[in-house]
Amino acid sequence: MDNVAPKNIQMKLLSVEEKRFKSDLDEALSDVINDSNLKFNIGYSLLPNQKNNSIVVEIAAKYLFDERELLYFVASLTFKFSAFDEIFEIKDSKILEKVTVIPTLINVAIGTLRGMVASKTSGTFLRNFPLPLIDPNSLLNKQDN
Repeated sequence: MDNVAPKNIQMKLLSVEEKRFKSDLDEALSDVINDSNLKFNIGYSLLPNQKNNSIVVEIAAKYLFDERELLYFVASLTFKFSAFDEIFEIKDSKILEKVTVIPTLINVAIGTLRGMVASKTSGTFLRNFPLPLIDPNSLLNKQDN
């Protein structure tokens, strides 16, 4: 679908919600975990609601050490659009963009998740390992494949 330049996109972040949080933080690991052996996985899903002119972005992050899941966090962000049908088309349960806005939604979701994870890990050894900076386009390309 050809993405056209918008005249004026109006969108609003309506809500942010913690959906799931799980941690297994053994403080003994603080001496062995470092930047090279701590792994991060991040994923997302987009849930359109055309009737409400909104899209929910569910974003999840995992912190892994030796295949052990240290932290799992899922957040849900709801975005509302003034002209949903001018921006998106829903076809076969897929979101097609008429105007490129999904990278912006993903970027906001990642930043929000980073802050929520930082709040949850404050006072633990994981406070020294914030969610890394992630290019939303690389995440989009990875999930599309």
